[in-house]
Amino acid sequence: MLTMQRFANVYWWGILMLVAVGMFHVRRWPRYMAVLVAGTLALAIAIHTLMIGGSRYHFPETPLLAILAAQGGIGIWNAVRRARLA
Repeated sequence: MLTMQRFANVYWWGILMLVAVGMFHVRRWPRYMAVLVAGTLALAIAIHTLMIGGSRYHFPETPLLAILAAQGGIGIWNAVRRARLA
């Protein structure tokens, strides 16, 4: 049975998978932007992990996760589009 908490967890892990894909596409950004986004995200997660033992309360890094997830979605979309054209 899919409860709301399980749905939220599945959604969160799906977003994190898109973020992982987006991290591979960040290397195409200018160097300073990639370092800024990835460094700020790593710093926010590290602070949460040190202070409360986890990144469960992820409000400060949510915009950065959204940027990277969108970049991952765009990367997947472009890969599928190129595969269809080939």
